[in-house]
Amino acid sequence: MDAIRQQLAQMNREEMGERQQRIGELAAASRAAIFGAIITSLIGIGLTIAIFILLTRTNRARDRQRWLQTAQVALSEAMRGEKTVPQLGTAVLSFLAEWTGANAGAFFKGEAGRFNRIAMLGVPDSAGVPETFGVNEGLLGKVAADAEPTILSDIPDGYLRIGSALGSNAPRHLVIAPGFNEGSVNAIVELGFFDTVDSRVLELLDTVSGSVGTALRSARFRERLPGSASHRPSATRSSMRSGKRTVRSAAGLAVPVWASRYRASSCACSAARSASKAKREKAARSW
Repeated sequence: MDAIRQQLAQMNREEMGERQQRIGELAAASRAAIFGAIITSLIGIGLTIAIFILLTRTNRARDRQRWLQTAQVALSEAMRGEKTVPQLGTAVLSFLAEWTGANAGAFFKGEAGRFNRIAMLGVPDSAGVPETFGVNEGLLGKVAADAEPTILSDIPDGYLRIGSALGSNAPRHLVIAPGFNEGSVNAIVELGFFDTVDSRVLELLDTVSGSVGTALRSARFRERLPGSASHRPSATRSSMRSGKRTVRSAAGLAVPVWASRYRASSCACSAARSASKAKREKAARSW
């Protein structure tokens, strides 16, 4: 009997050992499954966040590109037409103030190493904005020499003031950007801001620098033409505006071109009828 009891006890111990081993294996498998599920979840969350960030950046870049393209079209519309140089400068400043949020600005045209102011926006006459400057003269001249836009956040006292009928104040930020024509700087734009300048402002100024410089060159070229609006007398302008072309008659009176052409054609028809009548009379006499 003792041998049988010992054998049963041994079998119970072995069974208990196997059960504990299986329980340990199940616990280890459960822990591995849980750990794998956590790792998989973390990877999924990481991928979701990464995809969201990429989509956000892509949408942001697409919106910025769309904004830049729309701005370029709007600038082309603003500069379209036979504008004079001051009119072009005013149109460019108005466009930049609308699209960048600038509170004031000045536009300078360059020629033979000198830059002359042609337009201002939101700046009182007493602000002391320079009429002209040369390359490497002051902040404006440095930008003209470096041919790169710059942002200034620490504005010197008395450098520039933005004013209206109710008062004036100094801007907190300045943006100075060049305009190009065939690779050379021929314009300088200075913008003043009360608020922090958005990064899109420099990108916009860099994008439109070539079109602004080309439009300025075209405006200056038109002003130098002998037949341009600035060289034509007032009588000629009024006649062109009315759409009526005139010529001088023998009496010295102004006659519309269409009337003179009508008279010439009438005379030609009369001469032809007279010649035909003479031929018929001659033929009748010969019979």
